[in-house]
Amino acid sequence: MTDMEDTEKQFTRASRHVLQILARLTIDRGNNNEESFFCNTVNISLSGAFVETGAAIPIGSLLKYAFCIPGIKTPLNITGEIVRSEGSPAMAQHGHSSGMQSAQRRLNRYGIMFLDMKEEDRRVMEGYLLSKDGFRTKQGNPQGDKKRPS
Repeated sequence: MTDMEDTEKQFTRASRHVLQILARLTIDRGNNNEESFFCNTVNISLSGAFVETGAAIPIGSLLKYAFCIPGIKTPLNITGEIVRSEGSPAMAQHGHSSGMQSAQRRLNRYGIMFLDMKEEDRRVMEGYLLSKDGFRTKQGNPQGDKKRPS
């Protein structure tokens, strides 16, 4: 990739929207062996999502990412690829009647690049993201990466 293509790619990156949605990741492990995990969507755009889960998923894994947009009954099913990975310890509370104990568990965060999305799913997601009044991107600017006029 040339410097010009790299710069162009940065300017055309889709705006990320903070969106807390429970989703399901399904990975084909080969030999008709699929494994599914729940994940929390941290942010999303029309080109990908950033999710966190307790599951360990290798970079390069192809998967199905399924979730429901609030107010829409039919789940969106998108094919994607894990392109980035981060690990972060999280505090989990394990309780019983005698009190709460804290234990560390590891939450893994993954960047998913969308590879295949039905046109209808794309329209639903785009419509939802655009319709949110006061919807904030990761940067806190409702206009995405564009700066608001002062």
